[in-house]
Amino acid sequence: MMAILGALGAVAVLGGTAAWLFLSRAGVRVVLTPPPPSVTAEPQVRLRGQVLGVAPALSLNGAPVVLTADGHFEHTLPLTLGSNAFTLSAVGKPKDGAPEETVNGVHVVERLEQAVYDTRHFYTASGGLSGFTRGATGLKAVRDSFLTGDVDVELKVGALTGSVLESYENAHRPVKGGMPMLVELAVGGGAVRVALKPEEGTVQGEVARPGAPVTLRGRSELHHGKYHVRLEALDGDATDVVLRVRY
Repeated sequence: MMAILGALGAVAVLGGTAAWLFLSRAGVRVVLTPPPPSVTAEPQVRLRGQVLGVAPALSLNGAPVVLTADGHFEHTLPLTLGSNAFTLSAVGKPKDGAPEETVNGVHVVERLEQAVYDTRHFYTASGGLSGFTRGATGLKAVRDSFLTGDVDVELKVGALTGSVLESYENAHRPVKGGMPMLVELAVGGGAVRVALKPEEGTVQGEVARPGAPVTLRGRSELHHGKYHVRLEALDGDATDVVLRVRY
């Protein structure tokens, strides 16, 4: 007999990696790694994960999803502007000889225009860094002009998940109009959007991909005593990320 169970949706940390999952009380579960975003400006979202159970099957909004022998899957879902709801339905047995179960999980992704997303969610950080090192040289001069070379900060990251804010300070006084910065970003794998938010005007941003580094010149707004550069991995984890900021 098939048991149809409600699902529990949650963000968890599995083996040091954030994941979104839903599960039955008996053990059939679906794990999405990394967690799907709740808000994005991207035209699509890529779902990667695994169905845990015996003889699993999976459908997305009623359509079957191909699983590997060990239950892994990857699927790209196009997004329209506004609210996008998707339902994952998994069928399987928690163990050999147990009754088959069906568990359902619903997730909603809101897609915004890039400019709207940048303005509303610039200071939202929902990810993290692993395998990173930092270095810095120089002292910030008391000037309000576009400078490079006074402070040279480098961040090397093994893996970037989701979004993070890198913080910088001007020890002397706030700079009118925002801190002028020169930002260079390179990635070895995946895609990363780097952005600066000025005190007035639109957020400036560029996307770096393997073999296509980017340079961004702009001003970063003083927020809670710090200036920020925002990094966001757009397609799962980004690897071998190198961020260099001069100001």
